[in-house]
Amino acid sequence: MCQLSLPLGKMEVNKYLKKFKLLLEYVIEGKVALNQRNVEKLLLFLEDQSDNSPGKYLLATPLFSDLICALIQNLPNATTAVKVFFTEIITIIFKNELQFNKLQMQGFQSVAIKNCILDNLDTNFNFPCPVLHLTCIKMAAAQISHCSGVHLLLENKVWIPILRPNIHQKPGRIAQAAYKFVSQLIFKLNTCDMETELIEVLEYVVKPITTSEYLELEVIDPKTDEVLSEKIKTFLNALLVILIDTGDVENNHIATLLRSYFLIDHVLCNIIIATRFTNMITLLNDIGFRLNYATTRKMLFTNKADEFCNEMSVYYNNVISQCIKKREVRAITDFSVKCIIFWFNFEKTYRNNSSIKFPLTFERNGQKFELPNQLIVHMSEPLLAYAYFNQPPNRENTFEQFVDDFILKVSKTVTDHIIASCYLMKTLLQGSDLKRVAIETTKELFRLKGYLSTSQAGIVFQSLYHALNLYIVSDGEGRLIINENPIKCANDEKLLTLILDLTRMLLIEHNISWYENVEIVSLQEGLMNLLKQNILNSKQIVKALDLIDICVRKFLSPNMSLLVESQQDSTLNEIGALMKTYLQHDDWEVKDSALNLLRSCTEICFIKYIPLQKVIRENDLMFFAANMALADPEFYVQTMALKCLTATTKIESIWREVVHRYPHINLHLVYILRNNPEGMVRTEAARVLTGIYSNQKVDQNFQKTLYEVMLSAALNDLHSEVQSAALVFWNKFIQKQLAHRGMFDGKFPSVTFSKEKRKIITLNDQEIERQLTSIMNDLSAAGCLTVLLECMNEVNDIEIMQHAYCMSKKLIGILDTYKFRKNVDNPSTTTQPTEEIKQEEDVAMDLTYSASSDELRNQVIEGILKTYDSDLIIEMHDKYSQIKPNDFEEDLIRSYRPRKRMVKPNKFIETFRNTDFVTKINDKKTWNSEVFSSLDVLLDEMLDPSKT
Repeated sequence: MCQLSLPLGKMEVNKYLKKFKLLLEYVIEGKVALNQRNVEKLLLFLEDQSDNSPGKYLLATPLFSDLICALIQNLPNATTAVKVFFTEIITIIFKNELQFNKLQMQGFQSVAIKNCILDNLDTNFNFPCPVLHLTCIKMAAAQISHCSGVHLLLENKVWIPILRPNIHQKPGRIAQAAYKFVSQLIFKLNTCDMETELIEVLEYVVKPITTSEYLELEVIDPKTDEVLSEKIKTFLNALLVILIDTGDVENNHIATLLRSYFLIDHVLCNIIIATRFTNMITLLNDIGFRLNYATTRKMLFTNKADEFCNEMSVYYNNVISQCIKKREVRAITDFSVKCIIFWFNFEKTYRNNSSIKFPLTFERNGQKFELPNQLIVHMSEPLLAYAYFNQPPNRENTFEQFVDDFILKVSKTVTDHIIASCYLMKTLLQGSDLKRVAIETTKELFRLKGYLSTSQAGIVFQSLYHALNLYIVSDGEGRLIINENPIKCANDEKLLTLILDLTRMLLIEHNISWYENVEIVSLQEGLMNLLKQNILNSKQIVKALDLIDICVRKFLSPNMSLLVESQQDSTLNEIGALMKTYLQHDDWEVKDSALNLLRSCTEICFIKYIPLQKVIRENDLMFFAANMALADPEFYVQTMALKCLTATTKIESIWREVVHRYPHINLHLVYILRNNPEGMVRTEAARVLTGIYSNQKVDQNFQKTLYEVMLSAALNDLHSEVQSAALVFWNKFIQKQLAHRGMFDGKFPSVTFSKEKRKIITLNDQEIERQLTSIMNDLSAAGCLTVLLECMNEVNDIEIMQHAYCMSKKLIGILDTYKFRKNVDNPSTTTQPTEEIKQEEDVAMDLTYSASSDELRNQVIEGILKTYDSDLIIEMHDKYSQIKPNDFEEDLIRSYRPRKRMVKPNKFIETFRNTDFVTKINDKKTWNSEVFSSLDVLLDEMLDPSKT
């Protein structure tokens, strides 16, 4: 354990202080240059106030601040890097209560504010460099947590040099830090009931807004508009941050002062009317919403939620109507998005508050509505309007029916005056560039990721579905027209891409169901028709295939016919031909997506939708996957193809055909696991082999090879995921051995059938001990115990150590349950793990001999080894239409020989019980962080001029 885990002694603290003092002197004198990485590490040490940390002990020493005080007088003449360094250290000191009180008594605060803030941020000069500017603001903010610090800030009017009128033109971090400082100061003044000081600071923020020339000029041209907006933008941004930070304060004097003392509502409304800039309108809308919420929120906590929601819905209507008058669709969508996000976060924050009932509902004209849903229609309307005004003649009647149904649904969701504003917005959209508006709205909708309720997501999905349908060209009877391309320009392609992306986001992030949104049932068919038209580029094909994959996994049509043979015109029949087409595509990303879809179909056809097995077989889809799994040059494609094979190992009918077409596939997989340079490919190869072992019959010879290659993968592979996959195999192996000996769910029944004795036996204590002895001997002979013990060694990754420990603990737990303490070496009770499997013909390895016939086996292997690679390819092709990679070498079929001695059962049991592996794992977890956590070493490095 490193020194940081123990309390620091006085001598160690003095040593740190001595080196720190020397470092500060060297920095001021310019003897060492500051390395940014080392400075950041040093500041982290000082900020760390956890138990036994060096920073806590140093800041608990009164002498620490004296080091700074002695040198700060030299700061005005120092370089910018030195000023930043000292200012950051002083900021840390001010955050510490002990050091702050000491400096206050010495009068150091005033000196620090003058030298570090006022001199650097003097309004008579230009802004300092960005790093120094940001550091000065942080130092000022550190004073706010102390009452004396607040008084000093007020005395020096520090907010004036920090919140300059043009601060919004500076880098975002600096501007946000300035807004945050003023907000924190005002919050503190509100909390302390310092009304006079609160008005003084608030007036500095509000006065430029209330005296703006926007309120005086009757006609404002664009250039004047730009000049006027630049003058007040900083103060509007600051006001918004203040309202956001103080909106949930119980005794909120700020909102009251803004509305009653400064009369800000009228000012904001007039500026909205006057300005032409969308960004100004959105900013003013944000301020208005936050102010309205802050002044009325008390109703929510005093059983007046209905009154609050009614007022808020009226406010919504006023904002939307004002934006429509100014023809600002972007401002409407921005306001709607922010309100939806706000109410989602509000519910998340106050969900456990007993005084508020969620969802927030209110009654209007005898009907109940939910407040968060009032603006979702405005987000969907641009896409619906685009679909409405661009419908082909042959689909107008169908779409009109949808519109009628949609309006009926919406009338139950939003209030009458919100619906009225929707009709006004329709008129606005009709006179706009609908395609451009649809693109902009779709982009805005991405901001709602994770913030939509199920009903809100359903409304948005409906608008996307009907916009997507515009790209599917059909005749009057609904038949697809292949030779007509609806994509006429770049914006058409852009909108289609956005629709596909947004639809994917909705389906993944939100629980949209077919019984609430019937369009979800037709989405898969629509996407397949879109692909049939051959109008998509490669990126769009990938997106469409991914969407079909989601539909297959989550939204297969609720049709009982899926449980039996599919109908001829079913999309599940057509999906086979679709996958076959794109599995042969030139673009590897398209092939990867097609393989991913194939994997999904394979997984769900195992039990859920069995007719898909026939689709996969009839289209030879798994043959394409096997081909790519064994030989594709793109490792992402190869990885996905191997995942398909893993899923296939569970389905006997499909796997049998794969083995018949590729009789050497097991050996290929072994070769990939041993020799492929890509870790993810080797990982998936290990998983396929595990699937074969778990779900298929494996002959004796290949079983031995499998044990040896998995032993090598677990112990020698440098990729941790390969090791983890190998451990999964060994876990399956343990479960198989336990099940073979009659154990079920970790317990032995009273009687079981013994494959070894070929009869039913009673499992008494003696027989259980014999069975456990056999199990442990089998695990040892196969190398499983060796793997478990060595994977718990510290040289492995933490995840591998934990995985192996959990497996070992479970195994030892079974032994402890039956009081098994030691393995008795008795040859009569020991069997090899391979003896449990019936000797069969080796169909999978193309070795057509009885497994007991060693002579014939050797002849076949010798024949293969003597055959040149090219001849081998020809022979394989003639017999099985089998392909072979160019690097298929002789060692592909050579048995692996274990390089180390296998761990015996007693050695494993003794080592596990006598070693504290939990401590070893915990030590490993902390080792990496402790290696680089020496403050002493860091100070030495910073003091060495050769390392700076």
